[in-house]
Order: sequence, then C-alpha cells, then structure tokens
Amino acid sequence: MIEHLPQAMASLNAASTMISSLIGLRDFAKYATQLNELHGHIIKANTTIISEQQSHFALSAKIQELEKECMRLKDWSAEKERYSRQQIADGVFAYVENEPVAPLQEKHKLCCDCFDKNIKSTLQQKQIIDRGWHLQLTCSNGCQPLVFRDYKDVH
Repeated sequence: MIEHLPQAMASLNAASTMISSLIGLRDFAKYATQLNELHGHIIKANTTIISEQQSHFALSAKIQELEKECMRLKDWSAEKERYSRQQIADGVFAYVENEPVAPLQEKHKLCCDCFDKNIKSTLQQKQIIDRGWHLQLTCSNGCQPLVFRDYKDVH
C-alpha cells in the first residue's frame, strides 16, 4: 500500500514543476501542451491515490472479518468446556452437556463432526418406526444421522 505513495508524490511534484513553468509562458500553444501534460500528472496521481484507498478499505474489511471470527472462536472455546464426548448408545457418540443429574435422553447433544470443526450443531431427536421403533438424532448441517434403539442409561 505504501509502495505506491512515492509514485503519487512524484506525479504531484511533476505537476507542481509544470505549474511553475506555466506561469512564465506567454505562448498559448506551449501553454496548452504544458497544461495537458499537467492534467496527465494530476490524473495519474489521483488514480494511484484512489487505488490505494480501495486497497486500504479492502484490508480494513478483511481485518474486521478476521476479528469477528477470532471473537467467535474465543466464545466457542469457552462454550466447548460445557460439553464432553460421550457414548450415548452402543457405538453412538455425541457431545453432551456436562450436567450430571439429567438422563442422556434429556441432555442437550451436539454433533461430533461439527463440534470437531468448531461448529455448534444441536442434534434433533425423533422416533422412527422401521421394523420396530428406533431413535434418530439428526444434525442440521447434513451429517450422517445417528440411529439407535435406546440410550445407554435406559434399560
């Protein structure tokens, strides 16, 4: 970004020198030629400055985006502590709230795949009837549904 500043300054210095020489000219043809050249230097400097401003705004937007993502990850890091990976049925795992008193069926559960990618995705439970009844936990992000008969703490 700063690397283009000398170019803009050089164009402005050239414009200043041309203005000084224009003041002393009496010949209109030379005056018009010098004036056109002056406009060229001013336009070049202006173009460089505008380009730098656009780069600056783009970088500022990216910084804000990264700061938001950093805050989201910090918040998520603190919330992660409330959950632990547990086997909720034979061969079925989910991240479950660390609340010790509630049975597994009542606890808030998160998808393991999403959790490992720093995404909080609540598993939604429903009963399905297919050659008997089963429970199914579904992730809203399209991960593989978890299908099982009973929770580990239900006998």
